[in-house]
Amino acid sequence: MSTLLALADDVRALDQLLNELAGGEITPEIEQAVTALLTETGDAFHAKVDSYCGLIRQLELTAAARREEAERLEAGARTVEGRARWLKERLKATMQSLGMTKAGWVRTATICQAGGLLPLFVECDPALLPKNVQCIQVDANKDEIRKRLEAGERIEGCRLGERGSYLRVR
Repeated sequence: MSTLLALADDVRALDQLLNELAGGEITPEIEQAVTALLTETGDAFHAKVDSYCGLIRQLELTAAARREEAERLEAGARTVEGRARWLKERLKATMQSLGMTKAGWVRTATICQAGGLLPLFVECDPALLPKNVQCIQVDANKDEIRKRLEAGERIEGCRLGERGSYLRVR
């Protein structure tokens, strides 16, 4: 039976292994470390589960903090991109009002013709268009299918699956 300090060391070692993952792939070494960590019974097992759950919670909190930081950085990037877009639009409008298509010495701004297909604007209800230019899309009404299957009706090609399970860590 391991001491509590040894269990904490085991969890720290596991955390270090997880941090060194290349591309997020679980290696046989990590599988073996997790199996060794959980292979005990009695009080030692419960102590290991406590430590293991602590590591899970720490990883979840780290992921949430990183996600929050990524969202903050993404919002900042969108703001800066918006400023750059606004400045480009202002410069283009000014150059067009002066009849210029190119300006600048070291860094130049050039008004270019956009390529690709001409823009298309459908300004009426698509249902009013001729049938040969309409596109019909068929989707399954999942709510209705579920309701009928739950009521015992058989629908070819449809079935209800089993609910999965998950581990709650508190």
